Amino acid sequence: PAWRWALVRGGIRLLRRLAFIGLEVEGRERIPPPGQPFVLVANHQSYLDALFLIEAVDRPLGFVAKRELASNPFARILLTRTGTLFVDRFDLLRSAGELARLTSVLERGETIAFFPEGTFHEEPGLLPFRMGAFLAAAQASVPLLPVALRGTREIMRGARFYPHPGRATLVIGPTLTAAAADWQSAVHLREEARAFISRHCGDPDCTQ
Repeated sequence: PAWRWALVRGGIRLLRRLAFIGLEVEGRERIPPPGQPFVLVANHQSYLDALFLIEAVDRPLGFVAKRELASNPFARILLTRTGTLFVDRFDLLRSAGELARLTSVLERGETIAFFPEGTFHEEPGLLPFRMGAFLAAAQASVPLLPVALRGTREIMRGARFYPHPGRATLVIGPTLTAAAADWQSAVHLREEARAFISRHCGDPDCTQ
C-alpha cells in the first residue's frame, strides 16, 4: 500500500495545483509518529475534504464511509483500494459488530479517519457529532486527532464537481486521549474534539 498511497497523494497535490487551489496546513508536528494507530476526526464542508486530508497527513488513512457508496462500482474500487471501511453510518451505535470491527482495525495498528457529522450542507454550520469515532478510540485506547478544515465549502459547494480557485486551511490539533473505555469518556472525547474544531473551522455551531 505504501506506493499506492504515494501515488494517490502525489496525484491529489498535482490536481489541486492545476486547479489553482492553495492548501495551508498547520500543526503537522502533532500527527502521531509512524507505527502509532490513531483516530482522526474532521469537520465536513465539501467533497474535497477527504482529498486534502490524504495530502496533508503523510499516513495511510482508512476512511469510514457510508455503505451506499459501495454500490457505485467506480467508487467501490477506488475506495476499497485505499482502505475505506464501509459502515451503515446511521446504525453504527446500534451494531456491536460494526464497532468491534473498527476497534479491531485500530488494534492492528492502522489509522481510521471519520467525518463525525456524517454529511455536509451547502449552508455553513457545524453539525452534531455522532459517537462512533469517539467510542472506537476509547475502546481501542488509541489517541484521537482532531482536524479543522476551513474554506473547502467555498471552493466546491454541495454536489458540484467543479472546484473554483481558492485557498483552504487545515489545522491539526493536539491529540486527545480517553480516560477509560466507557461511554462517558467517549462523550468527553467528543466534546474536546468538537471544541477544537469549532474554534478553527470558521462555521457557526448548529447545536447552539
